[in-house]
Amino acid sequence: MQYAKLGFNPHPEARQIVGELHLDHVPVTHNKREFIQESPLYQEIINEEGIFWDFMRGIVREARSSMRKTQINQGIIDKMEIQKENIMKAIKKIPQLKEYAFPDFKEKIKGTKEENEGLAEIEIEKRDSRDVVMVVEQSDPHNPHSGKGRKSRKTHTKKTYFITVNGKKFKVEHSFVDLKTEDVLKDKSVNDNSGIQIFTNIAFPGFSNTKDHVFYGAWNIAEAIAEVMIELNKRPTEEVIKIRDLILKKSAEITRELDEVEREKKMADKLKKEYDEKIAKIKEIEEKHIDIKI
Repeated sequence: MQYAKLGFNPHPEARQIVGELHLDHVPVTHNKREFIQESPLYQEIINEEGIFWDFMRGIVREARSSMRKTQINQGIIDKMEIQKENIMKAIKKIPQLKEYAFPDFKEKIKGTKEENEGLAEIEIEKRDSRDVVMVVEQSDPHNPHSGKGRKSRKTHTKKTYFITVNGKKFKVEHSFVDLKTEDVLKDKSVNDNSGIQIFTNIAFPGFSNTKDHVFYGAWNIAEAIAEVMIELNKRPTEEVIKIRDLILKKSAEITRELDEVEREKKMADKLKKEYDEKIAKIKEIEEKHIDIKI
């Protein structure tokens, strides 16, 4: 049976699965050209609830994982770093998140001290200079441009982001990984040493369905941070959606602003180039002592 698809449903992500399957135990027709499809032994092979499909599930998962890993190229990783930076900028600019960062902040607003009486929340927020987010820059040891035997012309730095939750600082990291299950969108790990590690599950069916892996990862970062904020502060779970949406909205605004700045910069560079070319042309003509009238 050439090109038979047994043990899995045909899908582009499974196209690299190839091999031979010997069904010597399955009875064949009298002319030995086909298997007897009514045979229980043959039905065991094609039944999705059978032993063979159970065996193939691990192979199919590996094939899909291998295929999805190819979609996470260096370009996606670089864009994710930019998006993560925008998320951190957004968190710094959302005053409502300070109460999740500093245990005493809400008390300042609720307090009856003379210095806070009659002040609006925004005024109290301005008086509190503490930042929810801290950025540490250091030389990148994995700089691809600093090869052996040559000096890099450009200094590359790696930014490490820390956020404060309930008075404690946590490093924030994100990665695309295969969590060996199709049942969860993402996962996270939180501890004092490694900080908040966010894992976007490439095995989740939604990953292969989306074409915007950067926003897909950004959504998971925002939601995971929101979950940590409400878990460590022992707040109601419904606040996760509120915090996540605040972060995504503000980071989208920052992204739009940066994109607009980049477009204006490109336009300015283009106009400058055209101007320099015209000046160079004028000088060239002047050097040939040709009289021109402007």
